[in-house]
Amino acid sequence: MTENIDYIGELLWPGEVGHYLIITAFVAALVSAIAYVLSNSDRDNHDSWKKIGRYSFYVHGVTIIAAIVILFSLMLNHRYEYNYVWAHVSDDLPFKYMFSAFWEDQEGSFLLWTFWQVIISVVFIKVSSRWEASTMWIMALIQVFLSSMVLGLVIGDLQIGSSPFNLLREENASDVFATANYLELIQGRGLNPLLQNYWMVIHPPTLFLGFALTSIPFAISGGAIATRQYTKWVNPALKWGLWAAGILGVGILMGGAWAYEALSFGGYWAWDPVENSSLVPWLILVAAIHTNVIAKSVRRSYKMTYGMYALAFIMVLYSTFLTRSGLTAESSAHAFTSSGMEAQLLAFILFFIGLGLWIFYTRGKFIPSSKEDEPFWSREFWMYLGSFVLILSTILITFTTSIPVFNKIIDFFGSIAGQDLSSWHRTTPLDPIAHYNRYQLWIAVLIGLMAGTAQFLRYREKNYKKRFRKIGRDLLISLAISIPLAWIGLKWVGGQGLGYVLLIFAATYGFMTNIVYLFSGFKPNAKKLGSVVSHAGFAIMIWGVMASGLQKTYISTNPFVMRELVQDETMANQNILLYKDIPMRMSNYEALYYKDTLVRNERLYSIRFTEIDQKGNRVDSFELSPSSVYANDFSEVVSFNPSTDRRIEKDIFTSISALPPEVMNVSEAQKREKELPYEEYDIPIGDTIYLRDQVAVLKGVNFDSYHQDYTPEDSDIAVSADVLLINPESNFTFLAKPTMVIKDHRFVVHYPAKSNKNRAKVRLGEGFVNFLYPKDEDLDYHKLILEKGQTVSFDPYTITLSGLEKEITHPEYEAEEGDIAVQAILQVHNKSGILVDVLEPVFVIRQNQPNFIRDFKPRSGLAANFIKIDPGTGKMEFMIGERTQDASDRFPIRIAEDVSRSDFIVLEAIVFPGINLFWLGSSLMMAGFFISIYLRRRRKRA
Repeated sequence: MTENIDYIGELLWPGEVGHYLIITAFVAALVSAIAYVLSNSDRDNHDSWKKIGRYSFYVHGVTIIAAIVILFSLMLNHRYEYNYVWAHVSDDLPFKYMFSAFWEDQEGSFLLWTFWQVIISVVFIKVSSRWEASTMWIMALIQVFLSSMVLGLVIGDLQIGSSPFNLLREENASDVFATANYLELIQGRGLNPLLQNYWMVIHPPTLFLGFALTSIPFAISGGAIATRQYTKWVNPALKWGLWAAGILGVGILMGGAWAYEALSFGGYWAWDPVENSSLVPWLILVAAIHTNVIAKSVRRSYKMTYGMYALAFIMVLYSTFLTRSGLTAESSAHAFTSSGMEAQLLAFILFFIGLGLWIFYTRGKFIPSSKEDEPFWSREFWMYLGSFVLILSTILITFTTSIPVFNKIIDFFGSIAGQDLSSWHRTTPLDPIAHYNRYQLWIAVLIGLMAGTAQFLRYREKNYKKRFRKIGRDLLISLAISIPLAWIGLKWVGGQGLGYVLLIFAATYGFMTNIVYLFSGFKPNAKKLGSVVSHAGFAIMIWGVMASGLQKTYISTNPFVMRELVQDETMANQNILLYKDIPMRMSNYEALYYKDTLVRNERLYSIRFTEIDQKGNRVDSFELSPSSVYANDFSEVVSFNPSTDRRIEKDIFTSISALPPEVMNVSEAQKREKELPYEEYDIPIGDTIYLRDQVAVLKGVNFDSYHQDYTPEDSDIAVSADVLLINPESNFTFLAKPTMVIKDHRFVVHYPAKSNKNRAKVRLGEGFVNFLYPKDEDLDYHKLILEKGQTVSFDPYTITLSGLEKEITHPEYEAEEGDIAVQAILQVHNKSGILVDVLEPVFVIRQNQPNFIRDFKPRSGLAANFIKIDPGTGKMEFMIGERTQDASDRFPIRIAEDVSRSDFIVLEAIVFPGINLFWLGSSLMMAGFFISIYLRRRRKRA
């Protein structure tokens, strides 16, 4: 039983401290929530309860941060006795990716979310003390649920949360844990290669900060209404709503940048379920901000604003459920696998749905509302309409995204009824981009038109007829400029059909009307800047979406070549096959794949592109390096990273579509290696092998230079052969260096050498094992008696006994209780005095019997057995064996001919015109929120 094993090297106290810190954090959050509730209900002791609530929350925050510090330090120090550390960290993981490893999985991301909730809550307490008591009880309740996700408590059959401080041996069943020193036998699994990207260092914390900020407007409005402050909350809620929309939007935009730079689907948005589930809360937040502005300006729509803030927070929780339940794992590149916490996540969602509804139904009748209808020509009418359009967009997105959830619910009711209801299942769209775009196009048209027109209207407009001339003039100016610009834009993007015509017009109209509105009266109005920047940014973004989407062009096309190789028509028209060092024409470019370089677990393929005009002139050139990413154990290629040439007017995006099967997967490479028709030749050094179309010459056997893919390790015994392949027709020569390695004196590993141009592969024969590790009967032994420090001649070498070691490093020695062991250090020098080898034989007395462990070094061809120690004289007896060699020694070389080439890549290259309009427009959209925050603060100071 492993419970009775005294494990060596485990550091347990940090995990125990971390676990108790999380328990303390959970309890402190619960106490804080209760105290804040009592501070609102017990008016006589309001200040006392508020202090208890505040300081309990501070305790919660300190303990959460301390637990994060402990977990991160365990990861930095590679403490693999902890399951979370082992699962996400490896010895070779660079420090910059430690942060990505921290929030890669469920526990770390929940801690990150909890951390941001702590930070914004403390800031809120400092800057909005008036609203502390009414708001913080909800924030503390959120912390209760979030900290419970990492609690890791087991009560009977009930498990609450998953602790990041669980031990590896508690989470995994393996025979390795039967060994006391198992830590010496394991290595960390490492970070998912897809996440080893700088965007994954900054994107998740930004996104989770946005998620955390989404809770504040809900807590402010809900807490205020619950404590009978029905209207005064609109100002602080608006301020925090703007922060939430701005930060969450930046986080989503960063995710798009990561997808564009690190994923190979060729774009920045794929309507992935996880992308959708972060977009939906943001859209609802934007709708809530607009109704909040109405509430602030005309003192109505309080209920709607509260409902939207609550819904935005609920959808953040729902997105958490979608990404962590495992339901979207097959259709999303971002989702987590199931963690077994689905019931807990559902409880989280249902609790706050219930809380939100309870606040609304117990206090809603007291919230002021207007019975008058908004005039059609008032700004609030069109802002309401815009908000409803945004909500319609979220309904459409959420419905399709939630199809796996609906199917799960159907299966649940089917299991209750004892029937198979799988025929009721809905299927997710085969082409999600086309599916979502079909509906969201019309949403964008409406938003563009309304965002452009509503700006000119006033709240509670009573004198519309008097202002009709001025409004009409501004709108006509905008329209007059928009129509020709939209026509030019339509010619550029090439959109066909009514939807695209209306979309390009709506975007152009939305941009122009906002610019005219900003300069209405022929001078800029700073008060309008925030909304104008956001709305104009939306219009520019739509232009970028249409240009990059409708005008994207595959330049990796050479149908004449590809259709002979590939049956799939789409594959043939969108991809090009590039052999190393052979230029290939594609579209109006010439591409040359000339080098590949392995950097950690990423292989970069260097490709030089030359643009050629219609006259055949070379007008431009650039280089790109798309890459393939290997799993941490190098067993297979797990993804392709694109490489992009960025220009003002366009991007040229490249990605690997396919590689040779033996490059993609180690098992496939091993299978193909076994199938190769090798012929074995036993030849002496300098001899020539005559193959069918070429010759091979064994130039020598080498202990200093090996196959390029082999990295020597201390305990390895390795040898390579220098085999020169010569093709007389092409006069092409290639020096192959097939290598054989004996690892840990037990495992033989081959590194065959391949020449793609010679179409030949060279491998060392199994007879090289005896050359690397000969049997005793194949060696000629001689007795040597040495004292410590003594040197004797052993032609053509000298051997020196330089010392003795009691700490045995010989790989074949396994210590047993009662052993008396010593390891000799014999230095072998050549006649020039250069150190050639170090022999380290071991002498062991075990159960009163002498035992010897031989050491052999193939470089010198010498073996040593440590036979005897004379304690009286200090002399030691060794048997030194030598492998006799002469010019007639023959070496087994295996050669396979007509080997298929593996030095090729299949490349996809796409031109995205106008894509920078997308990045510019979406950045301006986010900037508008922060400009509004700044202008509000400046007006408040004035």
